[in-house]
Amino acid sequence: MLKEDRKYYFPLLLIFLCLNDIFDSYCTNYPNSYGSFIELEFGITHSVYLIIVGIASIGTYFVFFNQYLCDLLGRRIMIFIVLLGLGLSSLFISLSTTPLQYTIGLFFIYIFFSSDVWVIYLSEQSSEKHRAGYISLVLVFGSVGGGLTIPLFRALLIPSFGWRSMTWFAYIAIGIAFLAFMFKESRIYREMKVQKKDRKGIRFNLKKFVKIFDRKIIKSTITISLLGFFVGWNYVFLISGEPYLAAEKHFDTSQIDLIITAIVLGAIIGYILAGILSDYIGRKPVICIFSVIIPLGLIMIILGNFIASFIGGFLVSISFWGLFVISRMIAIESFPTDIRGTGAGFRSFSYAVGTTVGSFFTAYILVFIGLGWSFLLNSIFLLTMIPFVILFVKETKGIKLDKITII
Repeated sequence: MLKEDRKYYFPLLLIFLCLNDIFDSYCTNYPNSYGSFIELEFGITHSVYLIIVGIASIGTYFVFFNQYLCDLLGRRIMIFIVLLGLGLSSLFISLSTTPLQYTIGLFFIYIFFSSDVWVIYLSEQSSEKHRAGYISLVLVFGSVGGGLTIPLFRALLIPSFGWRSMTWFAYIAIGIAFLAFMFKESRIYREMKVQKKDRKGIRFNLKKFVKIFDRKIIKSTITISLLGFFVGWNYVFLISGEPYLAAEKHFDTSQIDLIITAIVLGAIIGYILAGILSDYIGRKPVICIFSVIIPLGLIMIILGNFIASFIGGFLVSISFWGLFVISRMIAIESFPTDIRGTGAGFRSFSYAVGTTVGSFFTAYILVFIGLGWSFLLNSIFLLTMIPFVILFVKETKGIKLDKITII
């Protein structure tokens, strides 16, 4: 185990967390890059494909338990479990030969990706002045390594080896998982454990769950959770974007690869802007700005040609992933250390439910208004959250995590 007082400790920790996010980012997005190939191989319609994804997305409900276990087991051990799970789940997906097997494999990978565990760990290890910047830095490296590889592998591997070849890169996460034991538990978590002398092992503590709904913070908890719910609802654009571009916009493979690249680049820019702007003007204004941009970008995709769709996909990706990281950042910064994982986990659970509901809702509504207009309708729900965020969510820019209490 590395010594925490050495100058190289924190830079090495950042490198490890970047590796963690590379595989988190890759496993989050690579299943969205070959939807049309799944529909072709299994002989299913896009509505059925969305139902498969909706069922599999129930796996993301376990993200809440991942983060609850962060408060019981610690942050470091859960990072190990998440990385191991990403690699093994990808192996299961590659072995699937029926829609049912694919659904099960996708269900397992949904359990582990976007777990937010590393965000909690890094937040508790960073200074309050640079917390968002460090988080954005890791996200940027994660997006470059785990995002830009997706259109590259899609172009190079799928034509020769089929869609299953997209899982190969994720196997490396199994080995990377063991690097977690080089580092200590986060400083703030260790201090909390010493202060509370909580050494009773794993047990469900209902009081921790109830505490996130304390009357002093219940409006904030509900608003943050609803924001996560509607961000998850709009994830269906990333799930269905590739089949939509192929079937309804009639773009060829090279054009789709370029738009996927724009979407990946948009995620990188979104992470950078989320970190810089939220540390400069605050978390809440950034949430409002991104919520407005998403429907504007979708209109460009629906009504525009290839160039407009390229730009629209770029803008939607910037805003979606910016909202994603800000919504989970503000959740982490709104709860005391002893319930931080539980509070952030409830937001993640809400995001997961939103993903499922959004998939099923879109599978139904696209029959009447088409897939593109369904995307736009989904984005309207984010606009309705703006006044609630302004009224009920506390601005957390620059807040010290070890000083947060429920007064």
